[in-house]
Amino acid sequence: MANINRFQYFELPSDYHLGGVTIYKDSTANNKPKITRVCDAIFIEKVVQDADSMEQQL
Repeated sequence: MANINRFQYFELPSDYHLGGVTIYKDSTANNKPKITRVCDAIFIEKVVQDADSMEQQL
């Protein structure tokens, strides 16, 4: 198994934010603030690496 920190966090660009389990993008439209839903966040629970092929499965 690959050596990964289960609780590793990644920073989002400053115009994106995480609300619950959804990623949103902040922008402006017609000089008004706008928040757009981008997608649900992806949480990787386990990484397995094949010893022969070195292929990883998430």
